[in-house]
Amino acid sequence: MASKDYIHFNNRGSKVVAKTIFQSIQKEFEKIKNKPKKQIKKQNNKN
Repeated sequence: MASKDYIHFNNRGSKVVAKTIFQSIQKEFEKIKNKPKKQIKKQNNKN
């Protein structure tokens, strides 16, 4: 999944990494989307 230089991803590796990142973002989005709005506001005020 790496190029010959062992630093850059090859085509297959890029697809695996992109899919993993996308799934992680999508999972977190679903968590936020399903939370009640009051709970989201409380979390934002803590920061």
